[in-house]
Amino acid sequence: MKYLASFIRSSFIYVAFIAPAFSSADFMQCWNLGALSNEAAKVTLTVSFTQQPSHQPENLKIVGASSPLGIYGNEEMAVQQAFEVARRAILMCSPGDELIAPIAHIVTFAPTGVTIQ
Repeated sequence: MKYLASFIRSSFIYVAFIAPAFSSADFMQCWNLGALSNEAAKVTLTVSFTQQPSHQPENLKIVGASSPLGIYGNEEMAVQQAFEVARRAILMCSPGDELIAPIAHIVTFAPTGVTIQ
């Protein structure tokens, strides 16, 4: 396993499994701005999810959303559409690294790109 690090202290060996390092590029290639309406393309959306050892992202939910002034009346629909496209990006492009325990992630999808916290 490439994320296996072992440390030797005294006569014991401690093994630490380090979480895979997601990069913005992992999700950017699947963040399909072209699939969004003009209003939804202006939304900045923060999504949390848990990466399971089976590689399946679970418990996807919106933890923050903002949009610029100018989205009148359709803000809720724009946020929902942005969430569906972000959800697809997470499901399609989450790295398949080996895990021994679930790991929580927070990803922000914005018109300018994707960032991972």
